[in-house]
Amino acid sequence: MGFDLHGMNPNASEPQPVWEKGDPWIADGDKQVLNPQIKEEYDDFIKSKWEWQEANDGAYFRNNVWWWRPLWSFVCSICDDILTEKDMEKGSWNDGHKISKTKAKKIAVRLRQSLKEGQVKDYESHYTKKVAQLDDEDWNKHYPFNVDNVKQFERFCEHSGGFEIW
Repeated sequence: MGFDLHGMNPNASEPQPVWEKGDPWIADGDKQVLNPQIKEEYDDFIKSKWEWQEANDGAYFRNNVWWWRPLWSFVCSICDDILTEKDMEKGSWNDGHKISKTKAKKIAVRLRQSLKEGQVKDYESHYTKKVAQLDDEDWNKHYPFNVDNVKQFERFCEHSGGFEIW
């Protein structure tokens, strides 16, 4: 399971590619498959969309569940005056919860401040030591946290124009 965050109004250098040729999926018995007649064209569209997302910091951010849970927990701990209880709870689920542009900007400012002051690095060090002491059978041992992930999330929040968590 992953957490896919989509910027609601990202600061982008050019418009996001949009597929305008109808539903690319067709029925094949009891399942849906990509229409083989347009597969190459659709694959090219998907590639262009990924390239656009990579080129625009606020367009898309993804973490698998192992990376997202510690990141979101950290964000909630330092942004508890920015996020509502509902935001904090819903941020742990990938069901389309929205974080407004105002809140996303405030999160970015708080993360930048925490990075600059060394709070994130200290948290990473403490977190890593704590996880290393867990038994191998403890699932919490599989949840990593690091500064680089926080930096990527800060850039996303800054440029997202608000975001949805899917």
